[in-house]
Amino acid sequence: MDRIEIENEILKYFYGCWETGLHCTIHSLFPILPTVSKDLIERIGEELDHKGYIKGLASTPYGDLTAWGILETERRELIYPEKIQRYGQARFRILEVANGVYSENGSDKLASFDDFDRDDEPNSREVDRNMDLLSSLGWIEIYSIETFYILPAGRAQFEEWNARKSIVDRWNEVESMKPHPRGVAFQNVIADAFSIQGFSVSTGLRRSHEEMDVVASVERVPYLMEMKWEAEKIGAAVVRELYGKISNRAEVRGILFSMSGFTDNDKGAVSQVIEYSSQKYILLFGPEDTKRIISNPANIARTIDSKLEKLMWKKVVEWE
Repeated sequence: MDRIEIENEILKYFYGCWETGLHCTIHSLFPILPTVSKDLIERIGEELDHKGYIKGLASTPYGDLTAWGILETERRELIYPEKIQRYGQARFRILEVANGVYSENGSDKLASFDDFDRDDEPNSREVDRNMDLLSSLGWIEIYSIETFYILPAGRAQFEEWNARKSIVDRWNEVESMKPHPRGVAFQNVIADAFSIQGFSVSTGLRRSHEEMDVVASVERVPYLMEMKWEAEKIGAAVVRELYGKISNRAEVRGILFSMSGFTDNDKGAVSQVIEYSSQKYILLFGPEDTKRIISNPANIARTIDSKLEKLMWKKVVEWE
């Protein structure tokens, strides 16, 4: 096992301890990781403490996952997606309730469990567990067992989550659309997902001889994006067309979205991307890549970096 794999096993174990409310020891991982030396497990545990993910392991065998450690474990997708989704919904609902009370009453009234609709809410155990997490993150302040108040950072986080939820809701509508209106709607949803992650975005740009679906820039690096939702896999011709749009533009990279995937033979889209990579970088986003960044736009930068690194250094085109 490499260090990242060991880190993941430690985070996953302490995540389970957080869920059950147990104060756990790293020594319990020794039989779980029998091929890894005990000293290495302890050293990596200490490193996770220094990173702020687990509190206590730098000085004792016992540790507790911090709020940032919980989020990091979920970001790495080390637990079931259904569980991540359920906890995410609980956190969103807590902030939604607190933000609603604040919007109506300002700081004059605290939110409480009475403000939840018990017929359509996360269970009380999930609410309690995630209230503590939100408090640790500085997003809410808990005044008593049943009352709490949203803080400025929590209001900002709620607005971001609400924007994400809006994108997911719109995407669900896009999936049921007919082909003609779906094209522009597809572009707009992707543009908004990039926008809420800090990209400067323009859509539907037209020149005398070409059209560009979306242009998104971050840290002075522009990405020209094309979206395709066809019945068949996208081939090399579409890659060549996108290359033609970016080839004479300095520093511009391309991103090609396809909900039907890409051809992967000797003369297919993937081979064409590799051939062009010595001059320009074009990244391919398949249906699963697209759904992943729609469900959580925070995945955008990480996905781009991963695809770019593999293409630049290994001449490997990664898409799902």
